[in-house]
Amino acid sequence: MCNSKSDELKNNIVNKILVKKFCSICNKEGHNISECSQPNNIREMIKFNKEKMHENNFEFEFIKELNECRENPQKYAIEVEKEIPFIQHNGGIFSLNNYYHYQNGDMPIITLNKGESAFRAIAQKLREMKPLGRMEVKEDLKNLLIIDKTNPRNTIDNINLRTIIHKKKSYHKDQGSCQAKISFILQLVDDEVPSKGDKQRQNNLLNPDFKYIGISSLRVEKINYSYFLFTN
Repeated sequence: MCNSKSDELKNNIVNKILVKKFCSICNKEGHNISECSQPNNIREMIKFNKEKMHENNFEFEFIKELNECRENPQKYAIEVEKEIPFIQHNGGIFSLNNYYHYQNGDMPIITLNKGESAFRAIAQKLREMKPLGRMEVKEDLKNLLIIDKTNPRNTIDNINLRTIIHKKKSYHKDQGSCQAKISFILQLVDDEVPSKGDKQRQNNLLNPDFKYIGISSLRVEKINYSYFLFTN
């Protein structure tokens, strides 16, 4: 009896592998793995999960850097100065006359206006600052920042800002490093070209009145597109 069941099980396995088409992805007979329609769905699921993982990791790491800076600005000034060696002036084919560029690791080159002097200026500002309160992520703010995956660069153009931003809210966006720490420091320095010169990103990050932040981000190859909304 036991041998009969064992033989039957072996025969079933042999039939599935050698005789009948059997797909181990969906665990069904009639087709093999190469003919299965599930791999496309699996690939899409993996892609979606990677996007969500990057978004969640970026948000977590960005908030960590933001609060470290706000709670101990004097100490964070050192972190800003550590990025100065990655600034060059007219040092490569991507440089523009009278401008600087910054690149740390596998990220797009960022063109800067004042370069090292801007980094040293914010470092000095941090050393003279008093500690600020922590910021917390607020989901209803994040939910207002829906990224258009077909056009992440101009997502905000598809949002009616007048319904989002009023007296107690402020907004900015960033396009650059996929590393949250580098992204945060570059926004803190706020020296990128083109710029309005109003230091809006720096002011948002260091505003003592803001208590809540919403972050939405999307990685496309080596570029991270992120959007930020602040409120008290």
